[in-house]
Amino acid sequence: MPPENDYVMTGKITLTGKVIQVCGLEIKLRAEIMIQAKYIILPKAMEHDWNQIKEEERGGIKAYFVEYYIEIFKMLFPRYRLPDFNGASDLATN
Repeated sequence: MPPENDYVMTGKITLTGKVIQVCGLEIKLRAEIMIQAKYIILPKAMEHDWNQIKEEERGGIKAYFVEYYIEIFKMLFPRYRLPDFNGASDLATN
């Protein structure tokens, strides 16, 4: 089942699945408003950047903050059951 198409995401995903910060949130937000996105998924490290943007400039978009890609997957594909994943520490033990 495909995810809903009203989610957007910005950030970088490392080889270990960590979601890290990128620049240019305000410019990206304008584009996301133009395509009528309802939700944005951001790296946890960008929460401060999001909070610096005035509420009226967010276009009604709700933000979710994540640290690992697995959180995004669970959000977009809630019907799928995956084993717990604790980032790089799990990769090192498997």
